[in-house]
Amino acid sequence: MKRTEYMFDFYHFGDDEVMAEHAKIVKALRELLPQAQVEAESCKTDHWFLTITVEADA
Repeated sequence: MKRTEYMFDFYHFGDDEVMAEHAKIVKALRELLPQAQVEAESCKTDHWFLTITVEADA
């Protein structure tokens, strides 16, 4: 099994409108990539971290 992780770090201002957009992005990625694990985390330092993990037969 080959495991690949794609990690992204976005800078944001943390308001509700931006957070709603983040949720839309995560939902779309989960629908488009059902075999992938999509995780998102926001922190108080104005960063939004997105990790997509895909496992496939090598």
